[in-house]
Amino acid sequence: MTIFFVHGLLPDTITSVVPGGWSIAVEMMFYATFPLLMLQITSTRRAVVAVVACLIFDAALHALIVHLANEQSADWREVYLNFGKLYFIHQMPCFLLGIGAFQLAGKKPRLLLDHPILSGAIAVLPMLIIWLARSGIRHTRRCIWIRFRRRMGLCVCDFAFTIRPHKIIVNRVVCWIGKVSFSAYLVHFALMTIFSDAAELVQHFHFKIIFLLLASTTIALSTISYLLIEAPIIRFGNKLARMVSLRPQNALRFTRGWKSERD
Repeated sequence: MTIFFVHGLLPDTITSVVPGGWSIAVEMMFYATFPLLMLQITSTRRAVVAVVACLIFDAALHALIVHLANEQSADWREVYLNFGKLYFIHQMPCFLLGIGAFQLAGKKPRLLLDHPILSGAIAVLPMLIIWLARSGIRHTRRCIWIRFRRRMGLCVCDFAFTIRPHKIIVNRVVCWIGKVSFSAYLVHFALMTIFSDAAELVQHFHFKIIFLLLASTTIALSTISYLLIEAPIIRFGNKLARMVSLRPQNALRFTRGWKSERD
């Protein structure tokens, strides 16, 4: 199921390969539904309606998942409850808010340039409200306050580095790591297992040495994967998108030509 990016449909497969594999499943499902969403959500009002409808649908599904979880054994109960936090519908409001922000930006194109802080608040506030509403059901006030401070701190740091990037944080090395981060995510769990086993065999290795070896190996393999796999596919996708947007009838011809070049 993971090969076809549908592992997010079942509780026992959503995190079966890597712990964060659920995010890839959610993203791929969003890509599959994106054309339909953009055809239907053509205004900010429709985006708001879609968010509210999605939240109601998610609440109903979450109640069903909790009911099913309570009928399972202890281990499987945790699997079901974890699925209820990660599956596509639960994450969908974030995507819908993004579409709503896109529609708002189309109507008020100067808002982002003239009022960047207000624009950021408009983007963050709805997500914050949804998160607080969901957290209030599951966590204590102290836990919510701690998580709220962490998230707001990250938002402030991100906004600050966007306005005035510092070379220690924003530099060519960090930017390149960000570029190959998708490949890094896929390989570093396997490398962590390999290096942890090696560290047990060679116990005199210091943690810092193991960490540096793990980080450098992850970046090296991720770079190879990016250059040989990701970059060619991205170039192909960009060319295909341009061809489809200019002349849809040439899309099939372009695909056949690309295959012949590869052969």
